[in-house]
Amino acid sequence: MTYQNPVAEQRLATHELRFNSADPTARLRWTAGLYHSRSSLKSDVPITSAHYPLAYQIQIGRPLAAAPFMVDGVHRYYGNENTIEKMTAVFGNVDFEIIPDLTLSVGGRYSKDTLKFDIIERGVSYAGGIATASGQLSEKPFTPRVALSWQQSDDTLIYGSFAKGYRTGGVNKAVPDVCAADLAVLGIDGGDTYDSDKTKTYEIGVKSAFLDRRVSFQASLFHTKWTDIQQQIRLPCAFSLVANTASAISKGGDLNVTVRATDALTLSAAVGYTDAYYDSTIIVGTSPLVFKGQTLGATPWTLNLAAEYAFEVAGRDAFVRGQWSSKSANDGPFPYQNPVASVYDRTRTEGLYATSQLDFRAGVEVTPEVTLELYVENALNNVSWTTNAPIYQAGPLWTGNTIKPRVIGIQATARY
Repeated sequence: MTYQNPVAEQRLATHELRFNSADPTARLRWTAGLYHSRSSLKSDVPITSAHYPLAYQIQIGRPLAAAPFMVDGVHRYYGNENTIEKMTAVFGNVDFEIIPDLTLSVGGRYSKDTLKFDIIERGVSYAGGIATASGQLSEKPFTPRVALSWQQSDDTLIYGSFAKGYRTGGVNKAVPDVCAADLAVLGIDGGDTYDSDKTKTYEIGVKSAFLDRRVSFQASLFHTKWTDIQQQIRLPCAFSLVANTASAISKGGDLNVTVRATDALTLSAAVGYTDAYYDSTIIVGTSPLVFKGQTLGATPWTLNLAAEYAFEVAGRDAFVRGQWSSKSANDGPFPYQNPVASVYDRTRTEGLYATSQLDFRAGVEVTPEVTLELYVENALNNVSWTTNAPIYQAGPLWTGNTIKPRVIGIQATARY
């Protein structure tokens, strides 16, 4: 028997040609350009498990090599993927000063995106031992942006904007035949591909400074409408795929304040709030895939506090910095908490966990080109959960993650 290691080869090439108006102080300023990229991926991914042969023999009653559809007699899965993604785009933006200090910006980007794919998967989970998916996706999205900004004073800028965005579609790995019943309940036919999702975002904000610019702050509010959301769906059969689901709303804001308490000491604080939820229910079969009011899983509140002190050591610039960051818990509602949802799991009651950590960093300029830094991440060694869930729906085996435990390190940076 010969075991093989996973092999992946990825190539990416990008080209951009940009033109700009020559006078940055002109009443009318513009930018235009062309963009092209091509990326390819070739991969061969075998999967074996150290204890799978013994578990198979105990469960089935015969050696693993005798199992139908084993690949080369040793691999329970072997996947070959070949994809080529191309993007060609034209873009432009015009800034026009309507009256002194009031500027209108209008821009947009038009692109042609294509994705060719050829996927072959083999293994014990597929009827006949093999599943294939091949074809091409093609989209021509246009993403405009309009903004109005008012330079109220040398120290204060007020702005508002509207923009459209999109994320290109993609290809799923073939879902094995053991999941056919789960796909039927969800009304998904094959699930080989998924389409792009799109956003419309409105934002208003202000940037300002005062007290001889020793105090500065930025504040903004946003509202985003998100449609045809690409969402990873974990099936009861323990496999998953990406599908386009319902639409959602994401709204919130942030505030950042920086204070230069002295020439050497800088204090900063940042707080953000996000409320992201589905605004419609999608029923497939007899159960909702997603339901109105379901959270998208974003952390509602984030808080960062930092202090940095600059000084000299033997005539060299040095600093010490401390930062405390925190993310609040998200209690849902999640679909696994909803008794009528297709993925309801009575064993899971909690949402996403709150986390916080304290970091320190100190550095000194050894030479004008080299900086040496000592750092401590998660100095209090807080290892609270970030996730804690069964491997598959209502399963007896659970897996969990925590934030990275305390890390102490040294880093050297050279500039040349």
